[in-house]
Amino acid sequence: MTGWWLRRSVRLRLALWYAAATALVLILFAWFVYEVIEHRLAAEIDRQLRIDFDLVEPQLSVNNEGRVDWTLRGISW
Repeated sequence: MTGWWLRRSVRLRLALWYAAATALVLILFAWFVYEVIEHRLAAEIDRQLRIDFDLVEPQLSVNNEGRVDWTLRGISW
């Protein structure tokens, strides 16, 4: 490959190096954006799940048989 590479013009070699460098920068940028968005979405889902759990937990109780009962506005299901 070294012989093939050296037989190419400087213009082509520079263009290939610039294309490779640009592709690397774009891949790194895309990975960074993905990680930031994934982290924020996961944090939002966790926050919403905690809110939902805090709303539902007081409505649940365990009866004498070990079953979980869901009491909603004084009505046992």
